[in-house]
Amino acid sequence: MATAPYAEQYNISTLLRIARLAIDRRYQGFDLGSKLFDLSLGIAKGTVCPAVGCRFVVVDSKKSAVGFYLKAGFTMLDTEANRNRTDPFLWTCKKKRLTNSASPAHDPIVERIDVEPPSRLGFLPIFRDLHFREGARVESKPKVLFPLDPEDWHGHASETLWAEPVEGSEWTRFRLLNSPYFVTGVSFRDIVIAVPRADGHVFDFKGLARSGGHSTYMLLIDGEEVLAGSDWRLLKAMGCSYESMHMDLNVGRKLLLSVDIPDNVDIAAAHAIIAAGESKGFWLYQIGSTTFEEKTRLLS
Repeated sequence: MATAPYAEQYNISTLLRIARLAIDRRYQGFDLGSKLFDLSLGIAKGTVCPAVGCRFVVVDSKKSAVGFYLKAGFTMLDTEANRNRTDPFLWTCKKKRLTNSASPAHDPIVERIDVEPPSRLGFLPIFRDLHFREGARVESKPKVLFPLDPEDWHGHASETLWAEPVEGSEWTRFRLLNSPYFVTGVSFRDIVIAVPRADGHVFDFKGLARSGGHSTYMLLIDGEEVLAGSDWRLLKAMGCSYESMHMDLNVGRKLLLSVDIPDNVDIAAAHAIIAAGESKGFWLYQIGSTTFEEKTRLLS
């Protein structure tokens, strides 16, 4: 509302309506509904609402889905007529803080509401299993730019990752808030050294200050059906998550996963599953950054 100082004089409020939200039955049960919902709501609240002055997001929910929206932070209009509707009306305010919609048992500091713009590198992700932490307002966070070799397989000259300044570092050290697709040598939660560019919002990577203990593996797969298989299910059950994007390569259209392996996951077991998945033809993999060798040395 800061850019619309006279809006309060009007008796109406603009809103956005969630019209349709559904998951193919073949892929139900993989938490994709909550991810799709959170991505859509994040774009609506972080990008669309500020641009057009919308204050509310509303939905006419199926009765079977009311619990889903209530858990996500929506409020149902408390009238008898609305409660008796086949599609009750629910709403949330842009200023209202929402919670993780469908995964209360997950890491309590994970939040998936504030998402980055959907085309970080010129590609549109199908969805992001986002790693942004509780309270992180991504649209106000800086980015760290990593140089890449455009002659490499991905063809990009750089990649940017969202970050937050480390307290007391005077904006010289930053904690990474998502996993890289192409950059090697860094992972989610690593602390890096970076210096500002002219615009002050993008910082050039200069080096790794401290590892956050996470590992990153990049998987190149033919399609989402691989994610329904037992190999990925094992990784997911261990606590691994991913971000994804489609890429058009000379071998055809592929899905690229940036897999985050937290520090509390058995990295040797995760590595073995990923390596076995490649031998079975499920994917090709590349190690972006791993604690595998380090932890193996500690155990030996």
